[in-house]
Amino acid sequence: MFWHVFKTKLKVLLRNKSCLFWVLIFPFIMAILFNAAFSGLNAMKESKSSKVAVVQDALSENSEWRMFFKELDKHKSFEISFTSAEDARKKLDDGEVQSYIDFKDDKAHLFIKENNIGQTLIKNALDQYAELNTTAAAIAQTSPEYLMREDGFSKIMTEDFVKDDNTEHTDFTVNYFFTLMAMAALYASLIGIELTKNNEANLSTKGARLSVSPTNKTMVMVADLLVGFVVCSIQQLVLYFFIRFVLGVQMAAEPGWTLLISMMGVLAGLSLGIFVGASNKKSEGLKNGLLISVIMLCCFFAGMMGDPILRDKFETMMPLFAKVNPIAAIADGYYALFAYNGDMEYYWQAFARIAIFAGVMLVLSLVLSRRKRYDSI
Repeated sequence: MFWHVFKTKLKVLLRNKSCLFWVLIFPFIMAILFNAAFSGLNAMKESKSSKVAVVQDALSENSEWRMFFKELDKHKSFEISFTSAEDARKKLDDGEVQSYIDFKDDKAHLFIKENNIGQTLIKNALDQYAELNTTAAAIAQTSPEYLMREDGFSKIMTEDFVKDDNTEHTDFTVNYFFTLMAMAALYASLIGIELTKNNEANLSTKGARLSVSPTNKTMVMVADLLVGFVVCSIQQLVLYFFIRFVLGVQMAAEPGWTLLISMMGVLAGLSLGIFVGASNKKSEGLKNGLLISVIMLCCFFAGMMGDPILRDKFETMMPLFAKVNPIAAIADGYYALFAYNGDMEYYWQAFARIAIFAGVMLVLSLVLSRRKRYDSI
């Protein structure tokens, strides 16, 4: 009986072209667009350093900013030169430098002629160093002795700030593909809504027929989950190999662990969709719109839109939401394999976060769906 229900549910799902487009096809379109937008950026970053002029008039010889720029000059992405304000402006106009930095009230101000990857990198470096300066000022008031230690904050402010021990995985655009795969996994929620609709007597004729049949609703829900899980897991598998081998993006080299957390993300998406579908009597279109809005909001806070550094700021501002954000949890699992040299402890922490999310949604879905009764059908 179970496999008969499974095959029937699978046939019904495969006939829903609209749902299949958003769940199975749309992520591939996004991957192609991302690749077209970001292709060559890392090659530019590695092959050509950004020339930056620093106005030294306002900097003393022992200024922390001067030490910072000297250390930054050792980084392959930058060529730093110290000059006067007038000479810096002339070099920028003549194209000898891509940007220059002047100071007012001990605050760095970046001047550029045109925006490109080099200017984005130097701006991010300035912003992060300014935040460290603010932190150092706060520490100076509470624990000034820490600032004087050789292994203390002064080292962080100079050498460690620009040090990069991980030379193998430095593709800063990969965050967009990580969040894209996480988004594709959560899009399984659209299938969850579709399957729930076919089980509810007040939402579809299929649901009405099912409600008067002797079929066990728990078994039907398990079949629904299995159908969605199989379809979306295959999609995740194909999407991973498409991004890595067709588009040539540096994804995590361990496909088994990568796909494991992807499949847990699929389960979380299905559970979320079933929960939303079973929790209210609104129209299918409204439920889909609500789900997509929630997923895209999670993508935004996971760094999919705009500068990936924004994610760190969001995590500082909203640490609890950052922990429960399913997109961020899945992306963290990918990062553990890709950027953190296979840090399995961090990977399992991310896996546990998404598993807990999936479990909570699934339990709530079962509670809402098992004992529904209708006055009439």
